[in-house]
Amino acid sequence: MLDINLLRTGENKHDGKADLVRLSQLNRFASVELVDEVIALDEAWRQLRFDLDKDRQELNVASKKIGKLKTGKQDEEAQKLMDGTNEIKKRQAAMCRKE
Repeated sequence: MLDINLLRTGENKHDGKADLVRLSQLNRFASVELVDEVIALDEAWRQLRFDLDKDRQELNVASKKIGKLKTGKQDEEAQKLMDGTNEIKKRQAAMCRKE
């Protein structure tokens, strides 16, 4: 089993680790395209995780504001924020179905 970090590109995009895995695939007469497929899937997964974490952060901020508004008896503004959080929750559910 390979560590996914061997295939991830980051600050050192030209470190050649993915090329080593490709060479290993060639030496074993296995498909080299699998390496590129794994890299693409990992990048897509990491982007989805980033988007989901960003939405969760936004939801947490809104939830804290709602709590403060409800204690201050500003229910109308709190209701608007709650409607916005429902939209965030729908986006999160859609993203989770993609994973």
